[in-house]
Amino acid sequence: MLLACCCAAEEGLGRKEQVQTVELFNGQCLDAPGTSHMVAGALAEEEADNGGWGPRPFLACISRESGEDRWGWRVDLLNDAAVYVCRVEGGEYPVGRYNASAPEVLRIRPGDFIMSVNSDSSSSLSMSEVLQAEEDVRLVIQRPELYTAVVEEVGSSLGIEVKFSSGLGAGDSMVVENIDDRGPVMRSAPQVRIGDRLLSVNGSPASHAAMLEALRSGGRMVLSFARLPPPLTEAELTALLEGDLGTSS
Repeated sequence: MLLACCCAAEEGLGRKEQVQTVELFNGQCLDAPGTSHMVAGALAEEEADNGGWGPRPFLACISRESGEDRWGWRVDLLNDAAVYVCRVEGGEYPVGRYNASAPEVLRIRPGDFIMSVNSDSSSSLSMSEVLQAEEDVRLVIQRPELYTAVVEEVGSSLGIEVKFSSGLGAGDSMVVENIDDRGPVMRSAPQVRIGDRLLSVNGSPASHAAMLEALRSGGRMVLSFARLPPPLTEAELTALLEGDLGTSS
């Protein structure tokens, strides 16, 4: 069983994307508006152990002149607990200017998860609404956990369901929606979890269509995944937001 679905852009952003669907889930892709000056600030990211997650979350503070301006990224809401950064645009936008002024370890990258926006960490949809409404945002950013799974002897069914966003600028990753308890993935790669993001098949990042074709091809597969970090506790979020900030403009 390999089930794929495509999902349209979130409503209220001025356009509707045309997509083809196999089955519809509620994944959304948000083109967040933004442009303006920015204020950069972050807690130091540490490469030391972080409960198995590598670099610690960090704080990025970004501003725009108007709520109608674009932030300069492309994100999706396929994970309920975090906003996923699909793409980051150039320095003429607030996110690009933030990145130009921030140390490399504190730059926002494609593949990052936004865990909180202005202290809101309730859901990706709620955080996206804050991003659309506000001109000044304090973002808690977390790098993903990356891992590879090898699935042996895949026949006509890989045994997973995936969902993904579609449309101009959407990312190319897919989110695991369901796993067949008796399928090849569960047998060969039990570490794969619902909510993990499939980034590439057999080492080659590709479009959704190309990855779906590769997944249906059968045989031995090497799958690269990104995993959403565990949510921050209230105490961890408070400590991060109350930390000392360095700023630049």
